[in-house]
Amino acid sequence: MATLALNVAEPLVAGRLGKALFDAVGPLLLIGWSEVEGEEGASVDAELRAGSV
Repeated sequence: MATLALNVAEPLVAGRLGKALFDAVGPLLLIGWSEVEGEEGASVDAELRAGSV
């Protein structure tokens, strides 16, 4: 969240909404991917422990 705030703070203060939105894409993708990977990683780990893979 800090990276997202740092990326968009300057463009927002300068009134450049388009640049702020563009600069927010990278951090939002990383945040979203970490959520997906966390869930998938846990399910893969559970399958490996159960011996079903």
